[in-house]
Parts: sequence; structure tokens; C-alpha cells
Amino acid sequence: MRTIALLAAALPLAAQPRLLLDTGDFERIRKLAASESWAAGVRDGILRRADAWPADHVRQFGLREWALPPEGAGWSHAYVCPEHGMRLRQEAGKNLCPVDGKDYHGWPIDNVVYMQRNGDTAHAARDLGLAWQLTRKPVYAEKARRIFSAYADLYPTLPVHDNNNRRDTRSGARIMSQTLSESSWLIPLVFAYDLARDALTAEERARFETRVLRDAAQVID
Repeated sequence: MRTIALLAAALPLAAQPRLLLDTGDFERIRKLAASESWAAGVRDGILRRADAWPADHVRQFGLREWALPPEGAGWSHAYVCPEHGMRLRQEAGKNLCPVDGKDYHGWPIDNVVYMQRNGDTAHAARDLGLAWQLTRKPVYAEKARRIFSAYADLYPTLPVHDNNNRRDTRSGARIMSQTLSESSWLIPLVFAYDLARDALTAEERARFETRVLRDAAQVID
């Protein structure tokens, strides 16, 4: 890790974005979308999802307004009816048994929904970052900033917990309940941050990098 850090410090950084796509890629994408209908359709789909956030998220999860979950997530495989052993069906904030229609809440069921909400938010941030780079419309950068700021507030406050809600275990995480899931959540969020970083202030960048990216890397490590 020290060798990688030293090499990174010695190498000049390219302009943002630079992780998975760069400015040349976006110029190529714009030209392709202007000449190929399938590429225009992909671009338009990204923009539609970015325009619809957070309204779609609020509707999907039965929320009054968008917010991050108040505590860490649970394990996907726990989303089952405790009586019938069937996977629950989610409908606008309800967790319904497919056998008798009973609505279940509390640990671990609500926490599985928290996992889904965090995953959806990370992918929304990615779409917003892509939309910002494709259009340079400030509304997309502002929405992405809202997500980065919310995670910078929340992430350091969450305890490390595992799939069984035990604290400070080696496999545990903060946002999710295992390091594997924490990594899957973090990847689109890092991509999003690279895409929208140029729209943030130096203070906002330092806060997100320290409180989310570096803290999450330590948890996963």
C-alpha cells in the first residue's frame, strides 16, 4: 500500500474525470449519440434516470422525502417471511409475505431495505455524474452534491456491524453488513465522485474523501 501511495504521489494527475472515463471519452460519446440512435437511447436513458431522482427513489421505497437510511444495512438473504420462509415482496414501503400478505418490519427486514436504498442511491449518484459530464447542467451536479454531503454526514457515525448485527467483527461494515457489500456500494459512488468532483468546492471534496472514501477503504481493508 505504501509503494502504491508513493507512486501515485509521484505521477502527475490527469484532468477530471480520470477513473473510468475521461474528457475524450465524453466527446466520443456525444458524437456517437448524435449519429447512432442506439447510443442516443443509452444517453437518454441516463438522463431520464437522473431527471427522475429523487422522486423515483421516494416512490419506490414509500418515503415522504429522500434521505439516507438512519442505520447500517442488513443482509439480503434475511429478506424472508419469518413464518413461511418465502422471500418478501416490497411495495412502497411495505414488506409483504407472498403467502398471507402480512407486512413485516424491524431488524433484519427493514435493514435489508436499507441495503437496497443505499445501492439505489449509489447508482443514482453515478447516473447524475454521467449526466453532469454529458450536459454540464448544474442541476445534475447539485443532486450529486446532495448525495455526497449526506454520506459524509452519515458514514463516520455508523458502527461496524456484520450480517448478524454483531459489532466490530472483521467481516462487518458500516453502510452495508459485510465488506463485500460495502465494496459493491462504494464502486459506483467512487465513479460518481470522479465524474462530479469538478463541481464541488475544495472543502466538500476534502470532507467526502476523508469521511467516506478513506474511512470506507479502512473498513474494507
